[in-house]
Amino acid sequence: MLIAALISALGCAEGTRIVTRPSGADVYVNGNHLGKSPVVLTVPREEWTDHYTYRVEKEGFEPQQGKLETSVGGGRITGGIFTFGLLFLLKQPTTFSQGEYQFNLYAIGEPRGSAADGDTARRLRRLDRLHEQGVISAEEYERQRLQIIDGL
Repeated sequence: MLIAALISALGCAEGTRIVTRPSGADVYVNGNHLGKSPVVLTVPREEWTDHYTYRVEKEGFEPQQGKLETSVGGGRITGGIFTFGLLFLLKQPTTFSQGEYQFNLYAIGEPRGSAADGDTARRLRRLDRLHEQGVISAEEYERQRLQIIDGL
């Protein structure tokens, strides 16, 4: 009984890391201040939902806000089937879509072209390579591509 309680306690949280460039931005998730970036968001199993909003802000920079995407965790359904559902006692089927969310902050009044264009082009080329090599799915490729483009 003690071992089952210990195993359950060890596997009960979902988490992701939130990073900003520049670092030191205040990070809010669902309206709660987590701290200054980089910061780790850990959600206990009993508090898990599929809806997480973020806001990052730093003095002198434009704030950003949006939704932290969640999705069915890789292998969790299969794991749940092969463990006759025992896995779901420890983990939710859904988790954060990314292990790390990165947000580029732009100085107030800074044009979003010029300096950012090189970084955007580099990120898109890297994303293309990952997709061509089969490291990420077409769905993940499109989602991340849109996220990069939305940051322009």
